[in-house]
Amino acid sequence: MQGTKARRTVILAAVAALSVAISGCAKSDRDSGGGSSASGQTSSKDTLVFGAAGDPKLFDPAFASDGETFRVLKQVFEGLVKTKEGSAEIEPALATKWENSSDGKEWTFTLRQGVKFSDGTAFDAAAVCYNFDRWYNFTGALQSPDVSAYWQDTFGGFKKNESADLPPSLYKSCTATGTDTAKIALTDPTGRIPAALALPSFAMQSPTALKKFNADNAPPPVTPSNTRRTRRPTRPAPARTSTPAATRRRRPSRSPPTPTTGARSRRSTRSSSR
Repeated sequence: MQGTKARRTVILAAVAALSVAISGCAKSDRDSGGGSSASGQTSSKDTLVFGAAGDPKLFDPAFASDGETFRVLKQVFEGLVKTKEGSAEIEPALATKWENSSDGKEWTFTLRQGVKFSDGTAFDAAAVCYNFDRWYNFTGALQSPDVSAYWQDTFGGFKKNESADLPPSLYKSCTATGTDTAKIALTDPTGRIPAALALPSFAMQSPTALKKFNADNAPPPVTPSNTRRTRRPTRPAPARTSTPAATRRRRPSRSPPTPTTGARSRRSTRSSSR
């Protein structure tokens, strides 16, 4: 018994030592940064993989209205103002400061200098006014509340409303009084400005890129209102042609049998015999 226990102890000790040796020789892909993803592609230390709840629906901020699209657009575009991290307080973004006129109908934004869009176009007051005038001059399907939702929530209608349901526009004009100063005129005072301008829908875009890629005349974004299924045209029923009289086959008409006099006589005979 003692010899058997000793042998078991030696075997267990050898297995434990072998396991330690193997684990010490194993190389970790995580440490080397050469791990592979589920798709088989090799990842890098400089690559960040972010899992989102869904894909962005589009990449034009003016038409965005869902959270997953906003999440992506915030990493690409920037507006005049933004909300402070963790609060609803408004803080500078592309505008360093802003002030309101005494009647509340004019807002003056002082812009950050030395900023360029990713295509090299300079960001200035003219670019700000180009973006506001573009939104204000939307026509056709772009005036649908499903397409330009946040413009309509903030400024109402457009320069030329194409629907009787649209209200007059709160936006009146934008004037560049210098390279770094833009004045936005309103038809009435409102408490929505400047907080509403922190929405990604009012992010600034390069006028050069918008013109180059014909953004104003592009097909309207895909929305629930313009993706309804269209009914397939129904095939007309084949016309019923009348059969020529000469070729018609008439079925013999079945008339009820007329009772014979013999039948009547039998009935009368039976009744009389009773």
